[in-house]
Amino acid sequence: MLGFKTLNLGLAVLSTILFGMLLVNPGQILDGFAVDQTASAEFISRRAAMLFLGIAVLAYGTRNVVATDARRAISAGFGVTMGALAALGTVEFVRGVAGPGIWPAIATEFAFALSYALVACSEASPSDHSPPSV
Repeated sequence: MLGFKTLNLGLAVLSTILFGMLLVNPGQILDGFAVDQTASAEFISRRAAMLFLGIAVLAYGTRNVVATDARRAISAGFGVTMGALAALGTVEFVRGVAGPGIWPAIATEFAFALSYALVACSEASPSDHSPPSV
């Protein structure tokens, strides 16, 4: 299992690359996903670039956070984000909006989601597993 720091560094690098690609040349990703290059698609892609910049900064900035509630929350947040992106990519493929080029993205997002879920669960405090007091 990958550790929190390794996952965060990987996510920071990937998100930085996606930020640059979506900002400078959104058509490359749109073509890869077989999505029509329209002004609207490029507009949304550039806005998504800013979200990936934020993810990159957050992932890099929190890479050394010790095992705390904050670290579990960060893992859960990144895990949910990546899982939701994987699910959305799958739905859009089934709907015919995205082509088969979406599958590498879905696989990567799913891998991050699963890895962050494993980190969050493995770092649950013993009190998280005890029955509630009455």
